[in-house]
Amino acid sequence: MFRYYKGDPNAYILAFRQGRMVRRGAGITFWYMPMHTTVARVSTVAMDAPFLIRETTRDYQEISVQGNLTYRIADPELAAARLDFTVQAGGNYRSDDPTRLVERITNAAQARMRGVVRTWTLEETLDRAQELATTTAERLAAEASLAKLGVEVEGLHVIGVQAEPEVQRALEAPYREAVNRRADDAIFERRAAALDQERALKQHEMDTSIQVEDARRELVTRQAQNDLTLAEAEAQADRFKLEPYAEVPVQALVALALKEWAANPAGIGQLNITPDMLTQFAGWMGSGQGTVGGPGAKA
Repeated sequence: MFRYYKGDPNAYILAFRQGRMVRRGAGITFWYMPMHTTVARVSTVAMDAPFLIRETTRDYQEISVQGNLTYRIADPELAAARLDFTVQAGGNYRSDDPTRLVERITNAAQARMRGVVRTWTLEETLDRAQELATTTAERLAAEASLAKLGVEVEGLHVIGVQAEPEVQRALEAPYREAVNRRADDAIFERRAAALDQERALKQHEMDTSIQVEDARRELVTRQAQNDLTLAEAEAQADRFKLEPYAEVPVQALVALALKEWAANPAGIGQLNITPDMLTQFAGWMGSGQGTVGGPGAKA
């Protein structure tokens, strides 16, 4: 019974009959007899293999390295000679060699990575993840066991390197403390700035109050000076008004006063004059004594 095999474009097909290779090539198609022909399929596309490796650093600290490597089978015939890539009628592999190939590659990567990690301390390993990936990839490129399988590692990437949880927390503690100190410093600076602003505001209010009091004192002083000047002016005016009467006899002044009273009698409610008082007043008015200048002065 004949069967038709249609190869994938990304697979290298090898057909063997009675131990001899009769067909080979990428994506070939052909008729064959399953009773006499064996078909091997080797994928030639680049494939990813994620890995998680636990190692010990030079200072005896355990770390976990998570990453991904990219590989492809560069020599399908060499790989088929070393591993069983035979496919069954349903298209599945007859053995688990294709799956174990990934394990061999990751084991080789772990071995090469171990050689690098054990020469570094924990902190160096945590800080040099990119260098770890580059160095491991370079060493895998020269790995003889992979070359014998026809495998080529195209790239290796380290996604993360982590220490044990308690060690990780201990390493993070100084940074957390530094962050907390910076936060405390920021709070202190903010409070200090607020106090400075409050102090400046109070100083401004005090300066304003002092200026107001100074202005008020100056105003009071000026008002007092104005009142004094006004009083002095009024006194001087009164003195100027009264100076002409200094040389006038007292009798004449009294006569003028009586004349003013006679012209405006409404200001006095009641006045009692006895005959004796009138006699004495007439005698005094008739004498030439009693001027404003003093006793015995004459008009």
